[in-house]
Amino acid sequence: AKVCSVRKRPDFSSSGQWDVVVEADGKQQSYIFDGVMICSGHYTEKHLPLQEFAGI
Repeated sequence: AKVCSVRKRPDFSSSGQWDVVVEADGKQQSYIFDGVMICSGHYTEKHLPLQEFAGI
């Protein structure tokens, strides 16, 4: 799947949610997420400081 867009929802200031549109097999689908992480793949060793991310 390919990510087409990541945008703050209109009520972001109160909800903190994001609209994400992805495309797979020529079809687009929209999803709502409470959080988004952009991972570029720059590092090959993962670093997940979970104690720094409340709610996970």
